[in-house]
Amino acid sequence: MFSKKKTAVLIVAAGSGLRAKSATPKQYLSIGRKYVLECTLENFINVELVDYIAVVINKNHNMLYKSVSSKFSSQKLLPHCVGGTSRSESVRKGLMSIKKYEIDKVLIHDAARPFTSRKLIEECIKGLDEYDVVLPGVKVTDTLWEKSKTLSKPDFVTGLGPDRDSLVRAQTPQAFNYKYILERHKNNKDSFSDDVYLAYLDCKKINIIEGSSKNFKITTPEDIELAKDLMKNV
Repeated sequence: MFSKKKTAVLIVAAGSGLRAKSATPKQYLSIGRKYVLECTLENFINVELVDYIAVVINKNHNMLYKSVSSKFSSQKLLPHCVGGTSRSESVRKGLMSIKKYEIDKVLIHDAARPFTSRKLIEECIKGLDEYDVVLPGVKVTDTLWEKSKTLSKPDFVTGLGPDRDSLVRAQTPQAFNYKYILERHKNNKDSFSDDVYLAYLDCKKINIIEGSSKNFKITTPEDIELAKDLMKNV
C-alpha cells in the first residue's frame, strides 16, 4: 500500500538581524498589513504537500513570536524551538525537535524570505524523489571583480572574478532527506551559512532548480523597502 512521505519545514528565525539596522528583528517587522514571518508561514501552510512546520526562534523573542503564531490555528504549525548561537546550531536543535514526527523530507528555510512561491516549494519537495538535495538558485548576471583583502587597500581591484556562467546565488528552501541531514548536523561541530555544504562534503546528488528574484532574503534596509513595495501587491 502506498504511503505518502511526510514533509516538514524548518523555518530558521533565531537571528537578530543586525545588518537590517532595525530595532525590531527583520523576521518580526510589520510590512504592510502583515509580519514578515507571518507571510513566510502562510506560504508553507498553504501547500498541501507540507505536513508540519516548526519555527526555530531566538531565546529573547518569545513575545515577538507569540504575536505572529497567535494568528494561526493550523495543526501543521508545531511548537517552536529555541535556537543556538549560530545558524548551524539553530538548525540542529530544530531538526532534533521534530524527530518524534517520523519525517521523511525536510525543507530548511530562512524566516526572512517571505515571498517564496508555491511552485518553488513543491518543486523542492518533489525533487527529493530523484535527488539527495534540492535547492533553488539564481543566475549571476553581473560582472564579478575581486577586490583586495588588505587593510591598506580594502577596495582596490585585484583581478577579474570567477566566470559568472558557472555561478548561482543559493536561496532557500533547501530540501533534504530528514534522517540524513539530522545525523549530519548531530555530528557537525562547525558553523556554515548553508546546510547544502554538508551534503556537498559527502558527495551527495545535489540538484539546483531555478529560483526567483522575488525569493530574496531581507537583509539590508534597502531590502526592507523592496519588501514593502512587493507587499502592496499581496
